Amino acid sequence: MTRKMSAYARNMRRRGEAAQHYQGAAWLNTIQSCRTYSPDAPEWSGLAGNMTAATDALLIVRGALDDMLHHRVQPDDSMPFDLLAHAIDVAHIRAIQIQPDEANPAHAPLAAAKNTLQQMRERRHRTGRWGLAGPDRAVLADAINLYEQILLASSPAQMHKAATIRYDAIQRGKVWSATAS
Repeated sequence: MTRKMSAYARNMRRRGEAAQHYQGAAWLNTIQSCRTYSPDAPEWSGLAGNMTAATDALLIVRGALDDMLHHRVQPDDSMPFDLLAHAIDVAHIRAIQIQPDEANPAHAPLAAAKNTLQQMRERRHRTGRWGLAGPDRAVLADAINLYEQILLASSPAQMHKAATIRYDAIQRGKVWSATAS
């Protein structure tokens, strides 16, 4: 007589013994994601620091800024703009989470950077090219410097939560505009 099995049990049996092992390092991964980005990890963890992920994110964002500043972005390529918008929005969300009042020193520069991004998008639609006016270059550079400071002061879990908040807002159609701030 055969015993009836659930679809889950059949799938686990099909995958074999390796799929049935307990993930014993899950708690270490959770701890690592809640620590701020740093090159060090506790000796007991056996893990390397999580600074590599932060460095990778910074290099990508700084590369996008560099491409915009040096006019190396093709008219049909929106990836550098999208990366800058993501970094600035996530930094602003984290800054508001850290200090939610108007006295937050990061609020004004990040709002100015969002305004600059909006002007860049409008200029792109008008002229067909990506470009920055002279003062806008410094505004974006300052905002990316703030992004770096906020990233390094945050944990991967906090940055992920801020990115999720941004994604959910975009899905609901809530996009920042200079008139709405």
